[in-house]
Amino acid sequence: MNYSPIGRGVLQPVLTWGTSCAPGSRFGADNYWISAMYVNVSSREPGYNGCYGGDVMDVAFGDKLYIDMRLKEGTTVWNQTVTNLSNNETVDFDFDLKDQDQNWALFEIEVSTSTLPSSDVIFTDSVLTLAASEPEACTPDSFGPNDYYSAPVASKDGTKCCLERIVLREMGVAATTMDP
Repeated sequence: MNYSPIGRGVLQPVLTWGTSCAPGSRFGADNYWISAMYVNVSSREPGYNGCYGGDVMDVAFGDKLYIDMRLKEGTTVWNQTVTNLSNNETVDFDFDLKDQDQNWALFEIEVSTSTLPSSDVIFTDSVLTLAASEPEACTPDSFGPNDYYSAPVASKDGTKCCLERIVLREMGVAATTMDP
């Protein structure tokens, strides 16, 4: 496996309140917005150190977002597409990772300020597709003390991992949804 030809960057669609390093960032925004991004602070490779991203899209509280990340067949280019299922608006971003393998899927709340999320962050019907059979990769290896995830289910061939529900709760924020 080739995990660091361009440093330890992260492909990440980022749901943001306020500003971020994303190109087109909504400086001083008082609403949610999302952008498909690649962030790398460890690369010395020209064109890979920093913050890269596609167009941004405003998101209203309660909107459901469909996020698709995939390696374009026959290339080393990854595509991230975010579709707002409430209004069918879409943004996407392509980025060539120079054949760098991807080996983590992170569902995470990054808090860069003292402002905490005011409600649970919920992911539903998440499917991770692996290049080779690895059913043991279906089990999360870390999660926050207040987080919840449904029992992961591996496909029969071991190349897909399905999680029906993931709930992230920032420390100090009361639960706003019930877990089964």
